[in-house]
Amino acid sequence: MRFILFISIFSISLFAQKITFQDEYDNNVTLNNEAKKVALFPIPLASFSIAVDGNTNRIQSINPIAKDIINQGILGKIFKEANNLNTTGISADFSPNIEELIKADPDFIVQWGSFGSELYEPLKKLGIAMALIKFKGEENTIKWFEMLGKAYKQEERVNSILKHRAEIRKNIEQMKFANQPKIAMFSSSAGKLNLAGKDTYHDWAINLIGAKNIAKHQGFRLVEPETFLALNPDIIFIASTDKTEPKYFYNNKIFSKINAVKNKKVYKMPNGGFRWDPPSQESPLSWLWMISMAHNIDLDIKSHMQEMYAFLYNYNLSENDMDLILQIDVNKNSSNYLEFFGKKEDK
Repeated sequence: MRFILFISIFSISLFAQKITFQDEYDNNVTLNNEAKKVALFPIPLASFSIAVDGNTNRIQSINPIAKDIINQGILGKIFKEANNLNTTGISADFSPNIEELIKADPDFIVQWGSFGSELYEPLKKLGIAMALIKFKGEENTIKWFEMLGKAYKQEERVNSILKHRAEIRKNIEQMKFANQPKIAMFSSSAGKLNLAGKDTYHDWAINLIGAKNIAKHQGFRLVEPETFLALNPDIIFIASTDKTEPKYFYNNKIFSKINAVKNKKVYKMPNGGFRWDPPSQESPLSWLWMISMAHNIDLDIKSHMQEMYAFLYNYNLSENDMDLILQIDVNKNSSNYLEFFGKKEDK
């Protein structure tokens, strides 16, 4: 009888350790215990994982583009071990290298579900717990955090991150602005402008900060400079890791009649623990920065940065760190940039 009771208790204990949740496609994801070795295909997820855990211990393989962003940015300085993360199981286009992934031996995989079944069907055959995610708006980003929190048994930590995120969002939604400037958010490609349209995270963020997206198309679309002229944005935000800089617009006569160029309102977005233009663990900082640039309001971004970096990474940002993140040198000729973010001697 005691033996049977012991077996029953042992079975209940094992069952209780299982972690079950649904991914963004309503697939059930089951882990026998918390994930100890993870493979993260989506580019933002590496930095999300580091923010949740405060280290890279679980990460077995990440996207090579994610590794480049870490190496070139502040995370590579804060978490030096992140510079050596493995990328052999994951290609830049999100396709899996099955042989290398098997060597990495992950017990949990996160993959895009919105870029074609050929990216995740081969992974299903491995029999490893996998969550599929979507790329769209803030609600998707929240779901990413929640799934990592469950898989890592870090729900308390994730709840504190999301609480802070929600508080800043609520404060922004309660702000009243005098006007709604027209904004263009883009990255360049083959001499064209890759413009963020509707149904993108970028469009969601533009609306959050009380502005209008000049693009009416769905998703991203390459547009010729002539088309861009007709749209005539009041503000231009350049993707943080794009090679294009504000001076490209200021020095090119074809753009001279655009409001954003005439008023020196072209900005390259900051690049912190992740890029500030797509969703990231630092998105609340991005929202505040965008408000400052769009509505000419000094929100003391540097103080917010220091607080968030202490919270997310237990790291004390220096002035030089913040200058690099905010891309001061690239943006110094744009309206209000040195006034809001420069050192005293620069103002």
